[in-house]
Amino acid sequence: DKKQAAFAGADKLKQQAKEASMRPAYNVFDYYYETGCFQHIAKSMIFDSLTLLVVCLNAIWIAIDTDMNKAPMLIDAAPVFMIVENVFCTYFFFELVIRFMAFQYKLNAFKDGWFIFDFCLVILIVADTWILTGVMWALDIRAGSGMGGMSILRMIRLVKLLRLSRMARLFRAVPELVIIVKGLLFASRSVCIFFLLWGMIIYIFAVLFRQLTDGQTVGDQFFQTVPAAMNTLLLNGVFSDNA
Repeated sequence: DKKQAAFAGADKLKQQAKEASMRPAYNVFDYYYETGCFQHIAKSMIFDSLTLLVVCLNAIWIAIDTDMNKAPMLIDAAPVFMIVENVFCTYFFFELVIRFMAFQYKLNAFKDGWFIFDFCLVILIVADTWILTGVMWALDIRAGSGMGGMSILRMIRLVKLLRLSRMARLFRAVPELVIIVKGLLFASRSVCIFFLLWGMIIYIFAVLFRQLTDGQTVGDQFFQTVPAAMNTLLLNGVFSDNA
């Protein structure tokens, strides 16, 4: 009976794998218009390559802006930083608009995972570059002004950190990165189990050494308590070169 159940389970897995292989692969282009300007641009390899280039340039620009732009707010930055930030924001905004207009039924856009992801990123970019800067300009708020003080500067720095989320667009442009991340997540369970086993072994020997060296000089120096014994075994035993 057990063998039959095992074979039945294997046959079921084979059937599921066969059905999955026969199922047509998801392609967002299937939901685009068949004719029209927007769908033609959205399906273009040149458009995809240009978007990937802009994403890479934006990732490099984040490092340049971090090192050379000392202004806490974009409105106080040098003109070159304001121009470049607005160029990137404009491209990402219209790139999303083109892809949205390419959908034959607009609700299908919000069923596509990558579109939702890009939509959230563009909201952050527009909020950082246009909305927040516009509010600061309208209220005449500058770095060091009395309105809000340090709380406003902290908010500005937090929003600037959100710009790093733009680099996540590389996952869409380079699917191999997604495969690597999924592989790491799949292997993380085994790694966690290994560290759990490692911790159990250290704990057992920490208790053992704590009891065996009680009242001795070496015990008072290295194994005063169970946590201290675990720390000694970990740092001096496992990571002795970096202790």
